[in-house]
Amino acid sequence: MRVLVNGKIEVLEMIDPKSKVNCAADIIGNHGGLSDGQFRYNEEADAYECTPEVYEWWKRVLADHQALEDVIAELIEEHGSDMVYAVVHSVGDYDLEDQPAAIRAALDEAFGL
Repeated sequence: MRVLVNGKIEVLEMIDPKSKVNCAADIIGNHGGLSDGQFRYNEEADAYECTPEVYEWWKRVLADHQALEDVIAELIEEHGSDMVYAVVHSVGDYDLEDQPAAIRAALDEAFGL
């Protein structure tokens, strides 16, 4: 996802391990980031525009979720999706920024990581 921050084009990304597609815009949109004023589309730049603070927050959150998805993909290869997703789905609800750490802790405990 192309993002204009302080006049400079940056990229937010989260690559789906299966499809290899950057799904950052989908994730941000699904969590209201494209409709609640965090981002606005700049037609001239053909990019979304946001403040440095918003960009850094999403960059960190997407990186945390990317790391989690990478671990999940590895665990699925080793243990199968049923076992891995049983653990993932056993974790309660958390804020978006806290969810990766909570799921990772549960995976670490379940699979001895």
